[in-house]
Amino acid sequence: MTRTPTGEKAVQEEGTTLKLKRWDVAVQRDGLKKGFFVAKSDVEWRALWPTTDADKVPVVPYDLDFSREMLLVSSPPEHDTTASSVQNVVLTDRGVHAYVTETALGADCPDRPDADAKDYDFVRVPRIDDKEVSFHVDTVFGEPCGKPPEATVSCRPKGASASRDEKLNVQPETAVDCIVSGLKSSRPIFDLTWTWDLLPSGSTAKIDVTKGSRGATFVPDVIGVYRLALETSDDLERKGTSTVDVTVLPPGGPLSLQMAWTKFDASDDPSTFPRVALHALGAWSVTSHPAWGSIKDCSVDSAASWCTAKAAGPTTLMTLDPASARLFAVGVHYTDERVEGQPVLCVRAYRDGKMQTEVCDSKVRKDDSWWDVAVVDAATGKTLEALAQERAAATVAAAAARKASADKAAGAVPDAGAAGASVH
Repeated sequence: MTRTPTGEKAVQEEGTTLKLKRWDVAVQRDGLKKGFFVAKSDVEWRALWPTTDADKVPVVPYDLDFSREMLLVSSPPEHDTTASSVQNVVLTDRGVHAYVTETALGADCPDRPDADAKDYDFVRVPRIDDKEVSFHVDTVFGEPCGKPPEATVSCRPKGASASRDEKLNVQPETAVDCIVSGLKSSRPIFDLTWTWDLLPSGSTAKIDVTKGSRGATFVPDVIGVYRLALETSDDLERKGTSTVDVTVLPPGGPLSLQMAWTKFDASDDPSTFPRVALHALGAWSVTSHPAWGSIKDCSVDSAASWCTAKAAGPTTLMTLDPASARLFAVGVHYTDERVEGQPVLCVRAYRDGKMQTEVCDSKVRKDDSWWDVAVVDAATGKTLEALAQERAAATVAAAAARKASADKAAGAVPDAGAAGASVH
């Protein structure tokens, strides 16, 4: 028997692979000799159980003919071996080579209470005489025991003196600083990996990991929840994951807009997207508004008393004063053309901190062209089309309710008449 160094695998001899048939015998190991053996007769088989009463020695399969087959027995002597399996048997000119894989007790695992349970293997192969049988044993480790590493992540606005929190609310474009504030592990830490578990649609935020990976910073660019995940690995490759949520709130004020790109890959460079600008103006009527560019409106480059706008990377955030107009027209100017397959631009409206409207543009656009996004109702933050659909749905629901009530009342009349006829 030769044992391959742990972590390595025996190089198999070239030859004829023998067909093997595993014999699964449901008996305890107690009484079976420890080691690696070949049994070519019933006498040799029974000799492997020297301390077992003769009437309790497992009976070989009824169809096993020792004149044509032999048994290869893997019965590891090591106490910490939890399983053993003959994987392959090769016949060469010089001998028979049996390749065995043993599974050792996983790291940090207590001694098994069932140390004498089935951790052996019996394999039937064609009988080979006058050739030595060599066992080549590889060792692998079972799953480690114990808890994986545990970590706590907390964040705060970068440069702030406030205490860190596991749930943080910030405004857009507020740099966030996160650290590993608690780390528990029974083994040495091997790796710390920071990833996004959740990103708002349209965000291009990147994680900047500090030296040693004990911290990470990022700058949120769109409204929504950013969930940062930390995977902690120890030297046994056990992994634990912890997360922290950073919520970016809409800009202050009851009514706000956000323009952001969607449907792009994380590897895409936002600087290659078409140049666009978000514009808004008070709509003078439900059906029309001044042509874009004909009068002064609100944009990043054009401030107004009723509106403020700022760029946050490829995103634009705008706050509107709902008291200044009943309706607001929203438009986007494409400085560059947008071709088929490029990222899709979306405009979202928020009222009292909740998103009410999302309108997206997947059309091909020429350079120096306008996308007439929608007219937004200042009181609700919804588009006029959405409000019309809600009113239509409410009308249909009310009509259905009236019909159901009328049908129920009509159905009660025949019942009363039938009852009266019965009395008569």
